[in-house]
Amino acid sequence: KELIATVIEKVITGAGITQIQLRDTSKRELSRVRQIATYLLKEVFGQSLTAIKEAVGLSGVQSIYRSVERVKEIIKSEPDIKNIVQGIEKEIRAEFDLTSSDGSILTEGPRKTRKNKTKRK
Repeated sequence: KELIATVIEKVITGAGITQIQLRDTSKRELSRVRQIATYLLKEVFGQSLTAIKEAVGLSGVQSIYRSVERVKEIIKSEPDIKNIVQGIEKEIRAEFDLTSSDGSILTEGPRKTRKNKTKRK
């Protein structure tokens, strides 16, 4: 099973909604669910912007970045949501045998840094 599908499945199952509902951006009450799925896909698992747009139904890359930033804020202020996000992350890491070098959950900070970044002229 592919990682993106698994993340979406776990998020929507936890929220008690369908994938069609997740992708329906007219449903503002589901925006937090979309934001959590987006955060996990981009920030935690490093998926591409194009793949996230297709999976979650967002229209542009700015929506993805806003969702990621919003979930970072929510995690800091709402322990229940932080626990939910960490639980989903832990399940997915176990299912795909993905662990950090020390086996910890990574929802506390950045996932990766870009090394050897050079500017093109």
